[in-house]
Amino acid sequence: MEGKQRLLQLLAFTTGPAIDVVQQYFEFKIIRQGTDFEDYLNDPQNKHKLFHERYPKIPCCGCIPISIAAPSKRGCLGYQQFSKLYDENGTVTVGHEQTNGSQISQHCICKVSAQNSIKVIDIDLTLLNAIIQHCCPLHITTKISRWMKAIKEVRDTISHWPKGQLEKNMFDQTWKN
Repeated sequence: MEGKQRLLQLLAFTTGPAIDVVQQYFEFKIIRQGTDFEDYLNDPQNKHKLFHERYPKIPCCGCIPISIAAPSKRGCLGYQQFSKLYDENGTVTVGHEQTNGSQISQHCICKVSAQNSIKVIDIDLTLLNAIIQHCCPLHITTKISRWMKAIKEVRDTISHWPKGQLEKNMFDQTWKN
């Protein structure tokens, strides 16, 4: 029974308090004072970087004069992740979206805006990690990346643990991590 309790303790920690700490750090140390998460996402630089993590290959109207899109680039955000952050149903600015037949050759980023009243607590660890990796300065990214990596490694190890219990020495080593 003790082995099961140890396993559950690690699982509870990595899906609760550990994520809460990362979210709070992001909210209070990364987002500027007087700014909320919605404003952070609507910041032109952040929005542009995250837009191209969803649409990596085709330039947008914000890419002028230098495009961050590239034909070989792979983005890290899927439709559901991007939709959690942004609403794409705004009005296209005339001349900003360009097409060649039915193919879009330039997106209009002006029609994209952060979801109303979105909060940091609304997003999961994977999505928060993507935001940190692409929008934060390197010194912050490096610091938080260590935390995120440790949390994800423990969570993944516990989630795929073949036994229904955890020996004390493995628990102690993992808990320390």
